[in-house]
Amino acid sequence: MKRFALHGVVLLTIAACTEPTRPAAPRPPQADVALSVAVACPTPANVVVHDQASLLAALGAAYPGEVIGLDGFFGISADVTIATPGVTLTCVTPGSGLFAVSSSGVQDVVIAAAKNVVVDRLVLDGSQAGDSPLAAFNDLATFFAEGIRFTNNTATCTPGGECVNIQGGLGPVVTDNRFQAADAFAGIHLQPDAAPIDGARIERNGVVATTPSCCPNQGGIRLFGATNVVIADNTVLGPWANSLSVQALTTSLVERNQSKGAARYGILFSGNPNFPTLLMLNNTFRSNVVAGAASGGVFAKLACRRHDRSEHPRGQRHDRDRQRRLRLQRRRGERPEYHHGGRSRDARSHARWSGERCDQDHERPHAPIAAKGAGSAGGR
Repeated sequence: MKRFALHGVVLLTIAACTEPTRPAAPRPPQADVALSVAVACPTPANVVVHDQASLLAALGAAYPGEVIGLDGFFGISADVTIATPGVTLTCVTPGSGLFAVSSSGVQDVVIAAAKNVVVDRLVLDGSQAGDSPLAAFNDLATFFAEGIRFTNNTATCTPGGECVNIQGGLGPVVTDNRFQAADAFAGIHLQPDAAPIDGARIERNGVVATTPSCCPNQGGIRLFGATNVVIADNTVLGPWANSLSVQALTTSLVERNQSKGAARYGILFSGNPNFPTLLMLNNTFRSNVVAGAASGGVFAKLACRRHDRSEHPRGQRHDRDRQRRLRLQRRRGERPEYHHGGRSRDARSHARWSGERCDQDHERPHAPIAAKGAGSAGGR
């Protein structure tokens, strides 16, 4: 199968400038899924399966729209590929799910390869897989995922791999899942293939790294090359390279996400130097909260057409001295800082970026304590 590789409270309107090949990594064993699991299985199943053989037989005979229920937590020695449109894979009893058997050659525990596939309320252990516990592909040749839904699952991610790996397919939805990763390449990872990933929604997920992740442009949530995306209400914890790393988004919304403990940045507007013309345009970032990021709250990499406008919290006097200071910094070619006394001012203070050069990086530094940010971005 193919693999491709604040501390200032700020309202960001940013125009910024596929992925590296994932390096090989050892696959340490993981004894159990140390995460909460679904407390109920509300979707009635048409077919109930108890082991790999019955699951593969049910998928082979599935009709569009069928619901296949797992009763029990059992191992698999081959990828579970859902190739029939509209099939739902869910639990019959709480805690039901799948784990990749060690040294079995499993790459992705579950693969959505057709339209409107749903994977809901399962426990998935990808610690012995080669790539991820959840995947979806659309190369317009062999895989045709579109409108897929990964919801309410609890998963152990793959060391050296991802928690979710989506490559191609309009309108994917990844919501209300809980992921735990060690030595991961990335967390929730989306990028286009032959088919785009426009309209993706990544909401209300918990993504936890227990050890540092790979690669400076990757992150707990990593999304590349899409339009009309929503990334909202997620919690990203632990030493991900970056909590949230996005590149080449257009007309998208990123709001109310919380992150803590990134090894580099809480939010990285990522620029792969091999693709310097892939910009961030007309996106809105608001009410995001970053704490404890080692290098900074927000780094707008290869940001284009930059313009700063600061506003102050409601009910406070406009700080004319600070405005003059920022203008003087810009005339001198210095990088303005959007924090005050080591702390962000308020979730209603913001900076608007929309103009200037495309060959510089712009960083929002912060003290190591919590940074709150809101943002609205619009390139022109």
